[in-house]
Amino acid sequence: MSKKEMLEELNRWEERVNAYQYVQGLINLDLNAKPPILGMDSAQKKISLLIGESFAIEYNPEIYNLLLELEKEDLNPLDARRVELYKKKLEKNLSLPKEEYVDYRNKLTASSQAWLKYKHNGDWKSYVPYFKDLLASFKKLQSYRNEEGSLYDRLLTEHQEGWNKKRYDDFFFALKKELLPLLKEIQKRPQIDNSFLHQSYPADVQRKYMQSLLDYIGYTSDWGKISESEHPLTSWLSANDIRFTTKYREKDISAAIFSTIHESGHAYYTHQVDEAYHDTIIATSMEAAAQESQSRLCENHLGHNYAFWEAQFPVLKDYFPNQLGDISLDEFYRAIHKVEASAIRIEADEITYPFHIMIRYEIEKMIFDGEVEIEQLDELWKEKYKEYLGMDIHNAAEGILQDMHWPYDYFGYFPTYALGSAFASQIYSCLEKEIDVEEALRNHQYPKVMNWLKQNVHGYGNMISMDEVIRRISGESFQVSYYISYLKEKYSKIYGLGAF
Repeated sequence: MSKKEMLEELNRWEERVNAYQYVQGLINLDLNAKPPILGMDSAQKKISLLIGESFAIEYNPEIYNLLLELEKEDLNPLDARRVELYKKKLEKNLSLPKEEYVDYRNKLTASSQAWLKYKHNGDWKSYVPYFKDLLASFKKLQSYRNEEGSLYDRLLTEHQEGWNKKRYDDFFFALKKELLPLLKEIQKRPQIDNSFLHQSYPADVQRKYMQSLLDYIGYTSDWGKISESEHPLTSWLSANDIRFTTKYREKDISAAIFSTIHESGHAYYTHQVDEAYHDTIIATSMEAAAQESQSRLCENHLGHNYAFWEAQFPVLKDYFPNQLGDISLDEFYRAIHKVEASAIRIEADEITYPFHIMIRYEIEKMIFDGEVEIEQLDELWKEKYKEYLGMDIHNAAEGILQDMHWPYDYFGYFPTYALGSAFASQIYSCLEKEIDVEEALRNHQYPKVMNWLKQNVHGYGNMISMDEVIRRISGESFQVSYYISYLKEKYSKIYGLGAF
């Protein structure tokens, strides 16, 4: 075949892969919406058939041979990157037996549904068999891949290129060294009163306010949709069809607000990829820490910005006059920045958040190094929280079952949250040098900030790594010091610590 014919064949295959992924994405959204329990057996048979067909199409040896031939050709940068990414993906998965893969996906569905069932009452003991089955199937599947290095190192690198245990160990060591003294100093200070955030905020009124918030940040129904689920998440079906979920908590007005802003960062990242990359692997395969850098930038650097609330607090007060009528903007701003150890990761403040991630990272290393029995993970979790945050965890619902990641096999993903936060700080330092962010937020020009991100970060998709993006916009490699300095400066001011 000629180069033109080979590229046409690749395009036809890519279209079929995208079609199956679209359907599976819709199915996953439905599964997260708690479908009827009694219908799951029938649904699982249909899902298994679909997964098997999708696997056979996506991991076709003939396509791999086609990629090898295309690799020899003189390709434009877009096609060269597509070939590189698809070849890498197929090399990892061609060796997987189809039957084993389908069995693994069945166990994954069983695990996720069991998590939804047992999370609410914190029944870790009943969930354990599902997790053990999933983990065993996952490890068996990984064993077919002929790759060097430990499994956990490979998982870390798969989520973020160039990052392994050694590099993450150094990263977390630096955070612990600098942030633990800051946390202890803050804990000595008079604590901020945020009790007004935990009055009764009816969910139906929160939903109405959320639409005002979405209008402010420019997230429209033309390309996005928001719904509800047990754990907030984002699903990108295409660059112009991005769905995310939030969760309303009646006794915590901030929970849904900041989870929504967080997920909108993921949504914007995929939506704003250059149109030339739409419906290709470049638009949907961004590295995990790169994705988290955008969600954490939106949640913390924008959503927790004083200027953001200069625009939004009056609106929020209009929806909740009885709860917030006597609260000033300064009081609200300090309240949403209260530093306090909490059991729930997604409700954690910026200072304690990295410690939530360190705990999960250390436990994951032990899981994959075979240093802990699965049945004992909930007790290990409690020990780690006592060690790092001085907290007593009372049940698995606020402990090991709080996150969806392990039940959904997102092994090696947790560290990217902390790394993404660090990426975000360095990116934001570049952003605020080029536009007046606070002026934009204050004057309802949030999309102006998103446009800068589109031009300088989002547009690349996965054409280049986040390390390269940072080098291009900052002129230097990734530096954790930006993250540490951001936290020290911000919270020293809020808590009156002076120079710290």
